[in-house]
Amino acid sequence: MAKLSANDLNDFLNPGAVCIKPAEVKKSDKGRENNEIQVEGDSYYEVTKDTGESKELEVASISLNDCLACSGCITSAETVLVNLQSYQEVLKRLDSRTDSQEVFYVSSSPQVRANLAAYYGVSLEEMQEVLEMVFVGKLGFCTVLDTNAAREIVLQQCAEEFCESWKQRRREKESGNDGAIDINVSEMQKDSKDVAASLKANPTAKLPILSSSCPGWICYVEKTHSALIPHLSQVRSPQQACGRLIKDWASKQFSISRKQVWHLSLMPCFDKKLEASREEFSEDGVRDVDAVLTPKEIVEMFKHFDLDPKSILKNRISYQISDETLPAWYPRLTYVEQMGSSSGGYMNYVMSYAAEMLFGIHDANEFVTKVDQNGDLTEYTLREPQSDEVLLTMATCYGFRNIQNLVRKVNGNSSRRGQVLLKRRMKTDAQKAQQKSRQYDYVEVMACPGGCINGGGQLPFPSGERVLASREWMSQVESLYNSPGRKDVDRSFVNKTLEHWIQDPKLVRHYLQATYRSVETDLSNPLLLANKW
Repeated sequence: MAKLSANDLNDFLNPGAVCIKPAEVKKSDKGRENNEIQVEGDSYYEVTKDTGESKELEVASISLNDCLACSGCITSAETVLVNLQSYQEVLKRLDSRTDSQEVFYVSSSPQVRANLAAYYGVSLEEMQEVLEMVFVGKLGFCTVLDTNAAREIVLQQCAEEFCESWKQRRREKESGNDGAIDINVSEMQKDSKDVAASLKANPTAKLPILSSSCPGWICYVEKTHSALIPHLSQVRSPQQACGRLIKDWASKQFSISRKQVWHLSLMPCFDKKLEASREEFSEDGVRDVDAVLTPKEIVEMFKHFDLDPKSILKNRISYQISDETLPAWYPRLTYVEQMGSSSGGYMNYVMSYAAEMLFGIHDANEFVTKVDQNGDLTEYTLREPQSDEVLLTMATCYGFRNIQNLVRKVNGNSSRRGQVLLKRRMKTDAQKAQQKSRQYDYVEVMACPGGCINGGGQLPFPSGERVLASREWMSQVESLYNSPGRKDVDRSFVNKTLEHWIQDPKLVRHYLQATYRSVETDLSNPLLLANKW
Protein backbone atom coordinates (compact mmCIF):
# COMPACT_ATOMS: atom_id res chain seq x y z
CA MET A 1 0.00 0.00 0.00
CA ALA A 2 1.28 3.48 -0.86
CA LYS A 3 1.74 5.52 2.28
CA LEU A 4 2.49 9.16 2.90
CA SER A 5 5.63 10.01 4.84
CA ALA A 6 7.45 13.16 5.82
CA ASN A 7 9.84 12.54 2.93
CA ASP A 8 6.96 13.08 0.50
CA LEU A 9 6.37 16.62 1.69
CA ASN A 10 8.52 19.71 1.92
CA ASP A 11 6.03 21.86 3.79
CA PHE A 12 3.75 20.44 6.45
CA LEU A 13 2.88 20.71 10.11
CA ASN A 14 4.48 18.05 12.29
CA PRO A 15 1.84 15.61 13.55
CA GLY A 16 1.43 14.75 17.20
CA ALA A 17 3.72 12.07 18.54
CA VAL A 18 0.75 9.88 19.40
CA CYS A 19 -2.60 8.99 17.93
CA ILE A 20 -5.09 9.34 20.75
CA LYS A 21 -7.84 7.09 19.36
CA PRO A 22 -6.32 3.68 20.22
CA ALA A 23 -5.23 5.13 23.57
CA GLU A 24 -8.78 5.45 24.84
CA VAL A 25 -8.84 3.34 27.98
CA LYS A 26 -12.09 2.34 29.61
CA LYS A 27 -12.16 1.46 33.28
CA SER A 28 -12.05 -2.25 33.94
CA ASP A 29 -15.05 -4.13 35.22
CA LYS A 30 -14.81 -5.05 38.87
CA GLY A 31 -12.94 -8.31 39.34
CA ARG A 32 -10.96 -8.08 36.07
CA GLU A 33 -7.94 -6.33 37.54
CA ASN A 34 -6.07 -9.61 38.10
CA ASN A 35 -6.86 -11.22 34.73
CA GLU A 36 -3.93 -12.25 32.57
CA ILE A 37 -3.19 -11.76 28.89
CA GLN A 38 -1.97 -14.73 26.87
CA VAL A 39 -0.50 -14.61 23.38
CA GLU A 40 -0.99 -17.40 20.87
CA GLY A 41 0.47 -16.63 17.48
CA ASP A 42 -1.11 -13.40 16.26
CA SER A 43 -4.02 -13.63 18.71
CA TYR A 44 -4.34 -12.19 22.22
CA TYR A 45 -6.56 -13.68 24.94
CA GLU A 46 -7.75 -12.39 28.30
CA VAL A 47 -7.74 -15.27 30.80
CA THR A 48 -9.81 -15.17 33.99
CA LYS A 49 -7.71 -16.44 36.88
CA ASP A 50 -10.62 -17.81 38.92
CA THR A 51 -12.33 -19.86 36.19
CA GLY A 52 -9.65 -20.23 33.56
CA GLU A 53 -12.03 -18.92 30.89
CA SER A 54 -10.40 -17.09 27.99
CA LYS A 55 -11.71 -14.43 25.63
CA GLU A 56 -10.02 -13.32 22.42
CA LEU A 57 -9.32 -9.59 22.40
CA GLU A 58 -10.19 -7.40 19.47
CA VAL A 59 -7.43 -5.59 17.61
CA ALA A 60 -7.59 -1.81 17.97
CA SER A 61 -8.37 -0.21 14.62
CA ILE A 62 -8.64 3.28 13.25
CA SER A 63 -11.24 4.31 10.69
CA LEU A 64 -11.38 7.42 8.56
CA ASN A 65 -14.25 8.68 10.71
CA ASP A 66 -12.02 8.24 13.79
CA CYS A 67 -9.42 10.47 12.12
CA LEU A 68 -11.99 13.14 11.34
CA ALA A 69 -13.23 13.17 14.95
CA CYS A 70 -9.76 13.02 16.52
CA SER A 71 -7.70 16.03 17.50
CA GLY A 72 -4.47 14.07 17.95
CA CYS A 73 -2.99 14.96 14.56
CA ILE A 74 -3.99 16.78 11.42
CA THR A 75 -4.19 16.48 7.67
CA SER A 76 -1.98 14.17 5.65
CA ALA A 77 -0.16 12.61 8.61
CA GLU A 78 -3.38 10.76 9.40
CA THR A 79 -3.23 8.66 6.27
CA VAL A 80 -0.18 6.82 7.53
CA LEU A 81 -2.50 5.15 10.01
CA VAL A 82 -5.33 4.35 7.63
CA ASN A 83 -5.57 1.10 5.67
CA LEU A 84 -9.05 1.68 4.29
CA GLN A 85 -9.61 2.84 0.71
CA SER A 86 -6.33 1.30 -0.46
CA TYR A 87 -6.23 -0.29 -3.91
CA GLN A 88 -6.30 -3.70 -2.19
CA GLU A 89 -9.62 -2.79 -0.55
CA VAL A 90 -10.97 -1.61 -3.92
CA LEU A 91 -10.01 -4.96 -5.49
CA LYS A 92 -11.65 -6.83 -2.62
CA ARG A 93 -14.85 -4.86 -3.17
CA LEU A 94 -14.80 -5.71 -6.86
CA ASP A 95 -14.17 -9.39 -6.14
CA SER A 96 -17.09 -9.51 -3.72
CA ARG A 97 -19.64 -8.46 -6.33
CA THR A 98 -22.76 -10.61 -6.20
CA ASP A 99 -25.43 -8.15 -7.33
CA SER A 100 -25.71 -8.05 -11.12
CA GLN A 101 -27.47 -4.68 -10.93
CA GLU A 102 -24.55 -2.89 -9.28
CA VAL A 103 -22.77 -0.29 -11.38
CA PHE A 104 -19.21 0.90 -10.73
CA TYR A 105 -17.93 4.36 -11.69
CA VAL A 106 -14.49 5.97 -11.73
CA SER A 107 -14.03 9.73 -11.71
CA SER A 108 -10.59 11.30 -12.05
CA SER A 109 -9.31 14.78 -11.34
CA PRO A 110 -7.39 16.34 -14.27
CA GLN A 111 -4.37 16.81 -11.97
CA VAL A 112 -4.14 13.04 -11.54
CA ARG A 113 -4.32 12.49 -15.28
CA ALA A 114 -1.56 15.04 -15.90
CA ASN A 115 0.69 13.63 -13.17
CA LEU A 116 0.38 10.04 -14.42
CA ALA A 117 0.90 11.13 -18.04
CA ALA A 118 4.08 13.04 -17.14
CA TYR A 119 5.33 10.15 -14.99
CA TYR A 120 4.93 7.58 -17.78
CA GLY A 121 5.89 9.94 -20.62
CA VAL A 122 2.59 9.72 -22.52
CA SER A 123 -0.01 12.27 -23.62
CA LEU A 124 -3.11 13.17 -21.63
CA GLU A 125 -5.32 11.37 -24.12
CA GLU A 126 -3.14 8.24 -23.96
CA MET A 127 -3.19 8.26 -20.17
CA GLN A 128 -6.96 8.56 -20.19
CA GLU A 129 -7.08 5.57 -22.50
CA VAL A 130 -4.82 3.60 -20.15
CA LEU A 131 -7.13 4.34 -17.23
CA GLU A 132 -10.10 3.19 -19.27
CA MET A 133 -8.37 -0.03 -20.36
CA VAL A 134 -7.42 -0.88 -16.77
CA PHE A 135 -10.53 0.19 -14.88
CA VAL A 136 -13.16 -0.67 -17.52
CA GLY A 137 -11.49 -3.41 -19.56
CA LYS A 138 -9.71 -5.26 -16.76
CA LEU A 139 -11.56 -4.41 -13.54
CA GLY A 140 -15.14 -4.08 -14.81
CA PHE A 141 -16.03 -0.46 -14.08
CA CYS A 142 -18.64 0.96 -16.43
CA THR A 143 -16.83 4.21 -17.27
CA VAL A 144 -14.03 6.62 -16.39
CA LEU A 145 -14.96 10.29 -16.40
CA ASP A 146 -13.10 13.41 -15.26
CA THR A 147 -14.31 15.97 -12.73
CA ASN A 148 -14.02 19.02 -14.97
CA ALA A 149 -17.77 19.34 -15.58
CA ALA A 150 -18.45 19.06 -11.84
CA ARG A 151 -15.77 21.68 -11.22
CA GLU A 152 -17.55 24.15 -13.51
CA ILE A 153 -20.70 23.72 -11.43
CA VAL A 154 -18.73 24.27 -8.23
CA LEU A 155 -16.91 27.34 -9.57
CA GLN A 156 -20.20 28.95 -10.53
CA GLN A 157 -21.64 28.29 -7.07
CA CYS A 158 -18.52 29.70 -5.39
CA ALA A 159 -18.72 32.88 -7.46
CA GLU A 160 -22.41 33.36 -6.69
CA GLU A 161 -21.74 32.70 -3.00
CA PHE A 162 -19.06 35.41 -2.96
CA CYS A 163 -21.29 38.00 -4.62
CA GLU A 164 -24.08 37.25 -2.16
CA SER A 165 -21.71 37.66 0.80
CA TRP A 166 -20.24 40.88 -0.63
CA LYS A 167 -23.72 42.36 -1.01
CA GLN A 168 -24.58 41.27 2.52
CA ARG A 169 -21.51 43.07 3.88
CA ARG A 170 -22.46 46.22 1.95
CA ARG A 171 -25.98 46.07 3.44
CA GLU A 172 -24.46 45.76 6.92
CA LYS A 173 -22.27 48.81 6.36
CA GLU A 174 -25.19 50.84 5.06
CA SER A 175 -27.26 49.88 8.10
CA GLY A 176 -24.53 51.09 10.47
CA ASN A 177 -22.79 47.77 11.10
CA ASP A 178 -19.13 48.17 10.17
CA GLY A 179 -18.82 44.50 9.32
CA ALA A 180 -16.70 43.55 12.33
CA ILE A 181 -17.20 39.90 13.08
CA ASP A 182 -17.42 38.71 16.67
CA ILE A 183 -17.37 34.93 16.50
CA ASN A 184 -19.00 32.93 19.27
CA VAL A 185 -17.41 29.53 18.81
CA SER A 186 -19.73 27.64 21.16
CA GLU A 187 -22.76 28.83 19.21
CA MET A 188 -21.03 27.96 15.94
CA GLN A 189 -20.32 24.42 17.13
CA LYS A 190 -23.92 23.95 18.16
CA ASP A 191 -25.18 25.09 14.76
CA SER A 192 -22.79 22.79 12.88
CA LYS A 193 -24.49 19.72 14.38
CA ASP A 194 -27.68 20.41 12.52
CA VAL A 195 -27.78 21.29 8.82
CA ALA A 196 -31.06 23.17 9.02
CA ALA A 197 -29.92 25.24 12.00
CA SER A 198 -26.61 25.92 10.28
CA LEU A 199 -28.34 27.18 7.15
CA LYS A 200 -30.54 29.46 9.23
CA ALA A 201 -27.70 30.76 11.42
CA ASN A 202 -25.15 31.20 8.61
CA PRO A 203 -27.02 31.87 5.34
CA THR A 204 -23.78 32.89 3.64
CA ALA A 205 -20.08 32.56 4.35
CA LYS A 206 -18.50 35.65 5.91
CA LEU A 207 -15.99 37.80 4.07
CA PRO A 208 -13.17 37.20 3.59
CA ILE A 209 -14.25 33.88 2.10
CA LEU A 210 -11.65 31.11 2.24
CA SER A 211 -11.94 28.33 -0.34
CA SER A 212 -12.90 24.90 1.00
CA SER A 213 -12.04 22.35 -1.69
CA CYS A 214 -8.79 21.29 0.06
CA PRO A 215 -9.59 18.76 2.84
CA GLY A 216 -6.17 19.16 4.45
CA TRP A 217 -6.86 22.86 4.94
CA ILE A 218 -10.36 22.09 6.24
CA CYS A 219 -9.05 19.58 8.80
CA TYR A 220 -6.52 22.16 9.96
CA VAL A 221 -9.20 24.81 10.47
CA GLU A 222 -11.62 22.47 12.23
CA LYS A 223 -9.00 21.10 14.60
CA THR A 224 -6.89 24.16 15.40
CA HIS A 225 -8.58 27.40 14.25
CA SER A 226 -12.34 26.92 14.46
CA ALA A 227 -12.88 30.69 14.63
CA LEU A 228 -12.29 30.69 10.87
CA ILE A 229 -15.14 28.27 10.14
CA PRO A 230 -17.71 31.00 9.32
CA HIS A 231 -15.33 32.19 6.58
CA LEU A 232 -15.07 28.83 4.81
CA SER A 233 -16.89 28.56 1.51
CA GLN A 234 -20.04 26.49 1.95
CA VAL A 235 -19.75 24.88 -1.49
CA ARG A 236 -18.61 21.27 -1.68
CA SER A 237 -15.61 20.22 -3.76
CA PRO A 238 -15.76 18.89 -7.36
CA GLN A 239 -15.09 15.36 -6.03
CA GLN A 240 -18.19 15.45 -3.86
CA ALA A 241 -20.34 17.27 -6.42
CA CYS A 242 -19.43 14.64 -9.02
CA GLY A 243 -20.19 11.82 -6.57
CA ARG A 244 -23.57 13.25 -5.65
CA LEU A 245 -24.53 13.76 -9.29
CA ILE A 246 -23.47 10.25 -10.35
CA LYS A 247 -25.36 8.49 -7.57
CA ASP A 248 -28.47 10.65 -7.94
CA TRP A 249 -28.70 10.08 -11.68
CA ALA A 250 -27.64 6.42 -11.86
CA SER A 251 -29.95 5.27 -9.06
CA LYS A 252 -32.94 6.86 -10.83
CA GLN A 253 -31.87 5.90 -14.35
CA PHE A 254 -31.34 2.20 -13.56
CA SER A 255 -34.05 1.96 -10.86
CA ILE A 256 -31.59 0.81 -8.22
CA SER A 257 -30.65 2.05 -4.76
CA ARG A 258 -27.80 4.49 -4.16
CA LYS A 259 -25.98 1.65 -2.41
CA GLN A 260 -25.88 -0.23 -5.72
CA VAL A 261 -23.95 2.63 -7.34
CA TRP A 262 -20.27 2.39 -6.33
CA HIS A 263 -18.01 5.36 -6.97
CA LEU A 264 -14.19 5.38 -6.96
CA SER A 265 -12.46 8.77 -7.14
CA LEU A 266 -8.88 9.32 -8.35
CA MET A 267 -7.43 12.35 -6.57
CA PRO A 268 -4.01 14.02 -6.12
CA CYS A 269 -4.31 14.10 -2.33
CA PHE A 270 -4.53 11.48 0.43
CA ASP A 271 -6.76 13.80 2.45
CA LYS A 272 -9.50 13.33 -0.15
CA LYS A 273 -10.10 9.96 1.54
CA LEU A 274 -11.04 11.86 4.69
CA GLU A 275 -13.27 14.22 2.74
CA ALA A 276 -15.13 11.29 1.17
CA SER A 277 -15.78 9.89 4.67
CA ARG A 278 -17.48 13.00 6.05
CA GLU A 279 -21.02 12.25 7.16
CA GLU A 280 -22.52 15.26 5.41
CA PHE A 281 -21.42 13.85 2.06
CA SER A 282 -23.84 10.94 2.21
CA GLU A 283 -27.52 10.31 1.60
CA ASP A 284 -29.41 7.77 3.70
CA GLY A 285 -26.10 6.46 5.03
CA VAL A 286 -24.63 5.92 1.55
CA ARG A 287 -21.55 7.94 0.72
CA ASP A 288 -21.34 9.96 -2.48
CA VAL A 289 -17.75 8.71 -2.90
CA ASP A 290 -17.02 5.16 -1.74
CA ALA A 291 -13.23 5.12 -2.13
CA VAL A 292 -10.35 7.36 -3.19
CA LEU A 293 -7.03 6.40 -4.76
CA THR A 294 -4.03 8.63 -5.47
CA PRO A 295 -1.48 8.31 -8.30
CA LYS A 296 0.98 6.68 -5.90
CA GLU A 297 -1.56 3.94 -5.19
CA ILE A 298 -2.56 3.63 -8.84
CA VAL A 299 1.08 2.93 -9.77
CA GLU A 300 1.24 0.28 -7.02
CA MET A 301 -1.89 -1.30 -8.48
CA PHE A 302 -0.36 -1.29 -11.97
CA LYS A 303 2.69 -3.08 -10.54
CA HIS A 304 0.41 -5.57 -8.78
CA PHE A 305 -1.07 -6.53 -12.16
CA ASP A 306 2.31 -6.22 -13.92
CA LEU A 307 0.90 -3.54 -16.20
CA ASP A 308 3.00 -0.95 -18.01
CA PRO A 309 1.03 1.90 -19.62
CA LYS A 310 3.30 2.15 -22.68
CA SER A 311 3.05 -1.60 -23.24
CA ILE A 312 -0.74 -1.78 -23.02
CA LEU A 313 -1.02 1.15 -25.42
CA LYS A 314 0.66 -1.17 -27.94
CA ASN A 315 -1.02 -4.40 -26.82
CA ARG A 316 -4.40 -3.04 -25.98
CA ILE A 317 -6.88 -4.35 -23.42
CA SER A 318 -10.28 -4.40 -25.11
CA TYR A 319 -13.08 -2.46 -23.47
CA GLN A 320 -16.29 -0.67 -24.29
CA ILE A 321 -17.95 2.30 -22.61
CA SER A 322 -21.67 2.63 -23.21
CA ASP A 323 -23.25 6.05 -23.75
CA GLU A 324 -25.96 4.95 -21.33
CA THR A 325 -23.61 5.05 -18.31
CA LEU A 326 -23.89 8.86 -18.08
CA PRO A 327 -26.66 11.35 -18.88
CA ALA A 328 -26.56 12.90 -22.36
CA TRP A 329 -26.42 16.37 -20.79
CA TYR A 330 -23.22 15.65 -18.81
CA PRO A 331 -19.86 15.48 -20.68
CA ARG A 332 -17.67 12.54 -19.71
CA LEU A 333 -14.32 14.15 -20.59
CA THR A 334 -13.02 17.69 -20.98
CA TYR A 335 -9.30 18.21 -21.59
CA VAL A 336 -9.41 22.00 -21.80
CA GLU A 337 -9.06 23.34 -18.25
CA GLN A 338 -10.63 26.32 -16.55
CA MET A 339 -8.77 29.63 -16.42
CA GLY A 340 -6.61 30.41 -13.41
CA SER A 341 -4.51 28.18 -11.20
CA SER A 342 -3.92 24.46 -11.68
CA SER A 343 -5.74 23.96 -8.37
CA GLY A 344 -9.09 24.63 -10.00
CA GLY A 345 -8.99 28.35 -10.75
CA TYR A 346 -11.25 29.34 -7.83
CA MET A 347 -9.82 32.81 -7.20
CA ASN A 348 -9.64 33.61 -10.91
CA TYR A 349 -13.28 32.82 -11.61
CA VAL A 350 -14.60 34.42 -8.42
CA MET A 351 -12.67 37.60 -9.30
CA SER A 352 -13.85 37.75 -12.94
CA TYR A 353 -17.47 36.90 -12.08
CA ALA A 354 -17.61 39.40 -9.21
CA ALA A 355 -16.04 42.11 -11.37
CA GLU A 356 -18.82 41.66 -13.91
CA MET A 357 -21.75 41.19 -11.56
CA LEU A 358 -20.82 43.72 -8.88
CA PHE A 359 -19.02 46.43 -10.88
CA GLY A 360 -19.98 45.87 -14.53
CA ILE A 361 -16.38 45.13 -15.57
CA HIS A 362 -16.51 42.46 -18.31
CA ASP A 363 -12.77 41.99 -18.86
CA ALA A 364 -11.37 41.94 -15.32
CA ASN A 365 -7.86 40.83 -16.29
CA GLU A 366 -7.15 44.22 -17.83
CA PHE A 367 -7.74 45.94 -14.49
CA VAL A 368 -6.20 43.39 -12.11
CA THR A 369 -2.69 43.88 -10.74
CA LYS A 370 -0.74 40.87 -9.51
CA VAL A 371 1.89 40.81 -6.75
CA ASP A 372 3.80 37.56 -6.26
CA GLN A 373 4.93 37.50 -2.63
CA ASN A 374 6.86 34.23 -2.49
CA GLY A 375 5.73 31.91 -5.28
CA ASP A 376 2.98 30.31 -3.22
CA LEU A 377 1.32 33.50 -2.01
CA THR A 378 0.09 35.75 -4.80
CA GLU A 379 -2.16 38.77 -4.36
CA TYR A 380 -4.56 40.17 -6.94
CA THR A 381 -6.17 43.61 -6.82
CA LEU A 382 -9.07 44.76 -8.99
CA ARG A 383 -9.16 48.52 -9.56
CA GLU A 384 -11.88 50.76 -10.92
CA PRO A 385 -10.96 51.59 -14.55
CA GLN A 386 -11.47 55.37 -14.25
CA SER A 387 -10.65 56.27 -10.65
CA ASP A 388 -8.11 53.50 -9.95
CA GLU A 389 -9.95 52.82 -6.68
CA VAL A 390 -9.36 49.38 -5.18
CA LEU A 391 -12.53 47.34 -5.60
CA LEU A 392 -11.51 43.80 -4.62
CA THR A 393 -8.42 42.16 -3.16
CA MET A 394 -7.95 38.40 -3.47
CA ALA A 395 -5.12 35.90 -3.16
CA THR A 396 -3.94 32.36 -3.78
CA CYS A 397 -2.28 30.87 -0.70
CA TYR A 398 -0.56 27.48 -0.91
CA GLY A 399 1.40 25.49 1.68
CA PHE A 400 1.19 25.49 5.45
CA ARG A 401 3.91 28.08 5.87
CA ASN A 402 1.76 30.63 4.07
CA ILE A 403 -1.41 29.31 5.69
CA GLN A 404 0.05 29.91 9.14
CA ASN A 405 0.89 33.48 8.15
CA LEU A 406 -2.70 33.87 6.97
CA VAL A 407 -4.06 32.51 10.23
CA ARG A 408 -1.79 34.77 12.31
CA LYS A 409 -3.79 37.71 10.98
CA VAL A 410 -6.67 36.55 13.18
CA ASN A 411 -6.88 38.81 16.23
CA GLY A 412 -7.61 37.04 19.52
CA ASN A 413 -6.79 33.62 18.12
CA SER A 414 -5.54 32.28 21.46
CA SER A 415 -9.04 32.52 22.90
CA ARG A 416 -10.65 31.43 19.61
CA ARG A 417 -12.85 34.49 19.74
CA GLY A 418 -12.23 37.75 18.00
CA GLN A 419 -12.51 40.00 15.02
CA VAL A 420 -11.19 38.54 11.79
CA LEU A 421 -8.83 40.98 10.12
CA LEU A 422 -6.72 38.97 7.65
CA LYS A 423 -4.95 42.09 6.40
CA ARG A 424 -2.65 41.94 3.44
CA ARG A 425 1.03 41.26 3.95
CA MET A 426 3.07 44.41 3.28
CA LYS A 427 6.79 44.64 2.57
CA THR A 428 7.44 48.35 3.17
CA ASP A 429 6.16 51.11 5.41
CA ALA A 430 5.04 53.02 2.32
CA GLN A 431 2.89 50.11 1.22
CA LYS A 432 1.45 49.82 4.73
CA ALA A 433 0.53 53.48 4.80
CA GLN A 434 -1.07 53.29 1.37
CA GLN A 435 -2.96 50.02 1.79
CA LYS A 436 -3.37 49.53 5.54
CA SER A 437 -7.16 49.51 5.38
CA ARG A 438 -7.38 46.84 2.71
CA GLN A 439 -8.40 43.30 3.56
CA TYR A 440 -8.61 40.15 1.53
CA ASP A 441 -12.06 39.55 0.11
CA TYR A 442 -11.40 36.00 -1.08
CA VAL A 443 -8.49 33.56 -0.72
CA GLU A 444 -7.94 30.33 -2.65
CA VAL A 445 -6.25 28.14 -0.02
CA MET A 446 -4.49 24.81 -0.62
CA ALA A 447 -2.44 22.86 1.94
CA CYS A 448 0.23 21.66 -0.50
CA PRO A 449 2.97 23.97 -1.82
CA GLY A 450 2.15 24.68 -5.43
CA GLY A 451 -1.44 23.59 -4.92
CA CYS A 452 -3.25 20.48 -6.16
CA ILE A 453 -0.84 19.82 -9.02
CA ASN A 454 1.70 19.04 -6.29
CA GLY A 455 -0.65 17.13 -3.98
CA GLY A 456 0.70 14.70 -1.39
CA GLY A 457 -0.53 11.71 -3.39
CA GLN A 458 1.06 12.83 -6.67
CA LEU A 459 4.06 10.96 -8.10
CA PRO A 460 7.54 12.47 -7.88
CA PHE A 461 9.87 12.65 -10.84
CA PRO A 462 10.68 9.05 -11.87
CA SER A 463 14.08 7.87 -10.67
CA GLY A 464 16.74 7.52 -13.32
CA GLU A 465 19.92 9.08 -14.62
CA ARG A 466 18.35 12.50 -14.94
CA VAL A 467 17.56 14.42 -11.74
CA LEU A 468 14.80 17.04 -11.71
CA ALA A 469 14.10 19.37 -8.78
CA SER A 470 10.63 19.17 -7.27
CA ARG A 471 9.65 22.64 -8.53
CA GLU A 472 10.85 21.82 -12.04
CA TRP A 473 8.88 18.58 -11.98
CA MET A 474 5.78 20.39 -10.76
CA SER A 475 6.15 22.90 -13.60
CA GLN A 476 6.46 20.07 -16.10
CA VAL A 477 3.26 18.43 -14.83
CA GLU A 478 1.50 21.80 -14.81
CA SER A 479 2.54 22.50 -18.40
CA LEU A 480 1.05 19.18 -19.48
CA TYR A 481 -2.10 19.96 -17.49
CA ASN A 482 -2.50 23.29 -19.32
CA SER A 483 -1.43 22.03 -22.76
CA PRO A 484 -4.95 21.46 -24.22
CA GLY A 485 -5.78 25.13 -23.62
CA ARG A 486 -7.82 27.17 -21.16
CA LYS A 487 -11.44 28.25 -21.07
CA ASP A 488 -13.84 30.15 -18.88
CA VAL A 489 -16.79 28.59 -17.08
CA ASP A 490 -19.70 27.92 -19.41
CA ARG A 491 -22.58 29.39 -17.42
CA SER A 492 -25.24 28.15 -19.82
CA PHE A 493 -23.90 24.59 -19.43
CA VAL A 494 -23.96 24.93 -15.63
CA ASN A 495 -27.55 26.20 -15.63
CA LYS A 496 -28.77 23.47 -17.97
CA THR A 497 -26.99 20.78 -15.97
CA LEU A 498 -28.54 21.97 -12.72
CA GLU A 499 -31.97 22.04 -14.38
CA HIS A 500 -31.61 18.42 -15.47
CA TRP A 501 -30.03 17.21 -12.24
CA ILE A 502 -31.68 19.14 -9.41
CA GLN A 503 -34.58 20.77 -11.28
CA ASP A 504 -35.77 22.89 -8.35
CA PRO A 505 -33.48 25.97 -8.08
CA LYS A 506 -34.29 26.26 -4.36
CA LEU A 507 -32.57 22.92 -3.72
CA VAL A 508 -29.29 23.70 -5.49
CA ARG A 509 -27.62 25.04 -2.36
CA HIS A 510 -28.68 22.00 -0.33
CA TYR A 511 -27.34 19.57 -2.95
CA LEU A 512 -23.99 21.34 -3.19
CA GLN A 513 -23.55 22.44 0.40
CA ALA A 514 -20.62 21.67 2.66
CA THR A 515 -20.77 22.07 6.44
CA TYR A 516 -18.03 22.19 9.06
CA ARG A 517 -17.65 21.70 12.77
CA SER A 518 -15.05 22.39 15.41
CA VAL A 519 -13.15 19.31 16.61
CA GLU A 520 -12.60 19.75 20.32
CA THR A 521 -9.41 18.66 22.06
CA ASP A 522 -10.00 15.70 24.40
CA LEU A 523 -8.20 16.88 27.52
CA SER A 524 -9.33 13.77 29.42
CA ASN A 525 -6.84 11.66 27.49
CA PRO A 526 -3.46 11.73 29.27
CA LEU A 527 -1.51 10.96 26.10
CA LEU A 528 -2.93 14.02 24.38
CA LEU A 529 -1.43 16.28 27.04
CA ALA A 530 2.01 15.50 25.62
CA ASN A 531 0.86 16.11 22.06
CA LYS A 532 2.51 19.05 20.30
CA TRP A 533 1.80 20.61 16.92
